[in-house]
This record gives sequence, structure tokens and C-alpha cells, in this order.
Amino acid sequence: MAAGTALAIAFESIAETDGDESAFVEQLLPRLDELARDSNKFRAKKERKLQRATFRDILKYFEDDEVPSLRVRVGTESVECGTWWSRAAYGALAATLGAGLQALAPHCAALRAALGLADVPAPQLPGKKLNKLHRHLANNAADKARTVARGKNRDKRSAALAL
Repeated sequence: MAAGTALAIAFESIAETDGDESAFVEQLLPRLDELARDSNKFRAKKERKLQRATFRDILKYFEDDEVPSLRVRVGTESVECGTWWSRAAYGALAATLGAGLQALAPHCAALRAALGLADVPAPQLPGKKLNKLHRHLANNAADKARTVARGKNRDKRSAALAL
């Protein structure tokens, strides 16, 4: 899967600099198609599904020049990954920093630049914190609203099944 992603990144860089990559693609498409349909039983089911999904996306990129979009929320902002290179960069940062990505992104200018986010926003003034009673009442109201909405959906399902 990493090799397929590396091929897609290499193809992106070749396509940007050189316009004649058709011979490269013609040799590569049969193997990518084979990997997109692979079903060897000696690997775990989850790994097979991940491989097929990854190589389907890569094959679609080589055939139709279409990169599957990836939008990830980082704090209150979102990162749009529109190229294989940006997807790989985000994946490496997310794997390295883990949960720290969410905590560091609003404050670290270098990380924001690597993710393609705008400059560091001005610090926001903290809002008035609700006391414990108001938080409790708000949570109860939200729970009741969820319960009512769930009940309405159940009623619709049972009515549809009765027909």
C-alpha cells in the first residue's frame, strides 16, 4: 500500500514536469488492477480490504486523474488534501504526532504551514464558563432532544415495516 502511494506521488511529480507519461501508465495499469482486486486468503481480512480500497483509489487516479478528496478537521479548521503528496504529508504528521496534532496545530506556525492552514489566528477570549447546574440542565436538554429524535425515527421505521 505504501508502494502504491509512492507510485502515485512519483507520477504526480512526473506529470507536473513532463507531459508524456502514457508509456509508464500503460505498463502499470494491469498490475494496479490486479492489486485492486487481490483476495489472497493468507492475509487478514482487514488488511485485504484496506489494500483493495487503496489500490482502487490509486487505479482511479492513474485512469481518470482523480484524487479522492480527504478533508480532516484540525481544531476548528479543516485541512483539504487534494493531492497524493498532501495526503502522505498529513498521514505522516498524524502518525508522528497522534493526538498532539489537534493540540499543537492552533499554536505552531511550522505545523500550520505544513498542513496548509492560514497563519495563526488571534487568541480568542475565553467565554463565560457555565456553572455546574447550567451545564447539567443543558446536558439533560440535549439528551432529551436526542431521545425524541431517535423515537421519531423508530416510529417511521416501524410504520414502513408494517406496510
